[in-house]
Amino acid sequence: MNKELLVENFKNRLHGGSRFFLKKISENQWKLESDMCRLSFVFDRHEDDSYMILISDPDSNSVGINSFVLRHLRGARDVLADANSAENQAEIFNRYFADVLKGDFSILSEFEKVKLGFGAFLMKALSLPEGDPIKVKAKEFDISWLEDVKKLS
Repeated sequence: MNKELLVENFKNRLHGGSRFFLKKISENQWKLESDMCRLSFVFDRHEDDSYMILISDPDSNSVGINSFVLRHLRGARDVLADANSAENQAEIFNRYFADVLKGDFSILSEFEKVKLGFGAFLMKALSLPEGDPIKVKAKEFDISWLEDVKKLS
């Protein structure tokens, strides 16, 4: 996979993508930066087609928030098949994160409430048997799964 091309395709499909500038940080990390938002693409060293997108304020020293967590917070239930493709990732951002791309980081307050233990709780929810209501909610990005799985602990 050509990582630069993937990030460039994402940028080209992003509403307002022309505001972003592409920077190569390392072989496995690329950034799209504007004066309102920074998107970091971090590619898995071992799986070529695996990557995550971190979103942050351009003035922040923060690593950023994983877009996967934000998809849960925003209830991005209509995630397209092949969600890892640049085209579909850009569509997800256009639908659910337009405000963030324009510099509105008010979602950070929601993120602060769930960030501790989110990954562990998600793993627990996804390890439940198929058809379990909590697992179904988690797969459909219905954030109420988080409170449900906490009750199991």
